Amino acid sequence: MPSNPVTGAAPATRSTAAILAVVVLVAVNLRLALSSLPAVATLIQDETGWSDAFIGALTTVPVLGMGVFALGVPRLAGRIGRRSAVSLALVAMAAGLMLRLAGAVAVTLLLSAMLAGLSIAILGGLVPGIVRERLAHSMGLATSLWTAAMMGGAALGAALTLPLADLTGGWNRALAFWALPAVAALVAWLWLERDQPARVATVAIVRLRDLPWRDSTAWALTAFMSVNS
Repeated sequence: MPSNPVTGAAPATRSTAAILAVVVLVAVNLRLALSSLPAVATLIQDETGWSDAFIGALTTVPVLGMGVFALGVPRLAGRIGRRSAVSLALVAMAAGLMLRLAGAVAVTLLLSAMLAGLSIAILGGLVPGIVRERLAHSMGLATSLWTAAMMGGAALGAALTLPLADLTGGWNRALAFWALPAVAALVAWLWLERDQPARVATVAIVRLRDLPWRDSTAWALTAFMSVNS
């Protein structure tokens, strides 16, 4: 393990439990922005009169963004490093959710949706690879916790957003509330990576011709994850 150039001491290694806890906290955020808005869609329409098509767009834009932005994730990671890219994604996630506090402003809600798609694309594309390096001996457990936490976050957003709207006195406050887990995940991530050497990861740039267009397994997985989303 490389030593600290100033003190000569080796950087601290976080425990497996600590890494897994941060993984869970990050994963919880991957579906909150998607599942929370439909829970209060009726309240939004009652207040604004917006059409079903526009409300549907607010939930579709993040999903489309996940696919579009994912193509640029390797390039971003190669330029600023995976650690910084994940931090940026969590900041964008928190900021996007806080934008929902503005309430019935169509442009703001669409921007929030795009930031959610960008954040999810970065986190989903980079965090599993980082975990694979840090927890090669516990990948099965880490993958299980990642998936369970992601689905748990979706359930939390769907189940609690409407009660939160009643409790806080507004659907916009309920939606913005979910910025708190993103902030918590950002703090935990920065703590986890604090003692890691700062370096830009070597990440292969994905080219369209290199994608598995004719791989039936890839298409099956794509269909499964699309239905899951």
